[in-house]
Amino acid sequence: MKKRVIYKDEKRVIEWQPRFVTIKSKVSTQTIPPIPMNQLICVTPQASMCTQLRAAGLDPAGYKTLMRGRKSEISVPAEIAEIVYREARKLEAAYKEECDRIANLPENRERREIDALYAEADRIERSDSEDNVILPMQLRSEAKRRLAAWREKYPEAAQAEKATSLMRQAAELKYKAVGALLYDADGLLDRAEQDRRHDKMIAKAEEMEAQARAITGGTK
Repeated sequence: MKKRVIYKDEKRVIEWQPRFVTIKSKVSTQTIPPIPMNQLICVTPQASMCTQLRAAGLDPAGYKTLMRGRKSEISVPAEIAEIVYREARKLEAAYKEECDRIANLPENRERREIDALYAEADRIERSDSEDNVILPMQLRSEAKRRLAAWREKYPEAAQAEKATSLMRQAAELKYKAVGALLYDADGLLDRAEQDRRHDKMIAKAEEMEAQARAITGGTK
């Protein structure tokens, strides 16, 4: 599923994409970190945010918080927050349902069986079994043979797997990019350096996504 605009007005555009909600301000140059879906909330602002809202001449009672981080809190007008929360959750649920449907296709079930062989080989290799050398080698050999046969039997699925791997890596990199804006373990990076690190990760992630779209003909 691609990006979906779930709210827009004269001040902002809010988009959903798998695992994230992004708020793009039309009136501020400040970067607003993407909100991971597992951190999306819709609750009353904390005292510190209420103080900021009052200082800006706004009534905190009319606002809801969509995300709280270690050093930040993203709050928007309550009616917008409720729309964003509801629509994002609905889209994320549909996305997960589609993922489940795809996961149960025959080619994907067979692919999981191959992965299970590799996993079993790793498990036995780490065990104190008397067969922890020869048997893992045999299992990996069988898995490798079946994987080659699977790729020949399902060429489109094999290409899709490669594209999915790239998209997964891109999503993980974007998730790390969010952390680059919110967290600095040793406190040595200033805001500009955090922004540069974030932008570099995003650029790499977008390059991976472009590669995935090239493989699938732009359907990812």
